[in-house]
Amino acid sequence: MNPDVKKVVLRNGLVGSTILLLFVVLSYFFNQDLLANLGIGLGIFLLCFAFGVVSVIQVKIKNKGVISFRDSFSAFILTAGFTFTFFTLVNIVLYNIVDVELGHYLNDQVITMLKENLIESGRFTEEQIDEQIKITTSSYMYSTVSLLKGLLPFVLYASVIGLLLAAVTKKNPSASNILDDE
Repeated sequence: MNPDVKKVVLRNGLVGSTILLLFVVLSYFFNQDLLANLGIGLGIFLLCFAFGVVSVIQVKIKNKGVISFRDSFSAFILTAGFTFTFFTLVNIVLYNIVDVELGHYLNDQVITMLKENLIESGRFTEEQIDEQIKITTSSYMYSTVSLLKGLLPFVLYASVIGLLLAAVTKKNPSASNILDDE
């Protein structure tokens, strides 16, 4: 792997992970309900992708506008994956070791929000809502296994986005660029 890719991935992965760690720690101490907010969860997902895109751009700049498909995909997927995996590990430690009660509280909050959203939508009968709540309450969303299962959709989405990004950003060196470097 290109050494520039390694440096950029490591730096951006650490920066992204640090930002997410700060978010979790500040939310833990000041407003724990933020940890169950669906919009913030989506924002975290997108932030991981954004750091991957920034890595691709930085690698391309370091290589004078030239980046291979492989380097582009690697820069994206490794940065985004590192950041999201670190975030998942922080959540596993927080909800399963540090503060198990918080995990159960947030699980209850998510179930309450789900029920309210289903009722407000007006598209579901009381029986359908009760069935969905029963399914949701049958599993603990903050268990180690559930959090690790959350990595799978991320990897799938990141792979598709990474492949598309690599196809769009790749630029092989032209003959004139090779001659210019000599």
